[in-house]
Amino acid sequence: GLIIGDTIEVIEGDLIGLRGKVLSLDGATVKVKPSNAAELGDTTEVEFLSSQVRKFIAIGAHVKVTDGRYANETGVVVAVEEIEGDTDCVAVVLTDMTHKEISVRTSQLQESAEIASGQDKLAGYELHDLVVLSGGGSTNEVGVIVRVGREEFTVVNNHGIVREVRPEELRGKRNASSNRAVALDV
Repeated sequence: GLIIGDTIEVIEGDLIGLRGKVLSLDGATVKVKPSNAAELGDTTEVEFLSSQVRKFIAIGAHVKVTDGRYANETGVVVAVEEIEGDTDCVAVVLTDMTHKEISVRTSQLQESAEIASGQDKLAGYELHDLVVLSGGGSTNEVGVIVRVGREEFTVVNNHGIVREVRPEELRGKRNASSNRAVALDV
């Protein structure tokens, strides 16, 4: 949905293509301060039905996903494509955390300077846990979790190799100190 301060674009009526900032929302109407309308003269606000406008996100804008599958992800818009037969657009966002491209409807985006820091827990494992890995060929391969993603971890193993690992590939934590360890600092 729209909030005050959003940039919108008119998609229906006499002023198609007009862009502006939302000044107020009142049920089915939206008051807008035009930003690219020289033909309107000194008009400081124009009222539209909310069905006549859509959120406008410029390419290069830094955004935060407000809801949906990628909620709370942040990144930079690299492309915006119109959906045939739909008033909404789809933005391709290069995420800050994973540097992967995701496709999100512009109605689910909010311009934001915030940068997502990511999660620090997933499936009972935390960032910087020492874990035992399975399926790497070696039976006693261990690694340290260096990034926690939405559905996977990035792990540096005991051979210095960085790889993506799903929670089901981990065989437990090794954070507790060994009972054979001896401190020689007395």
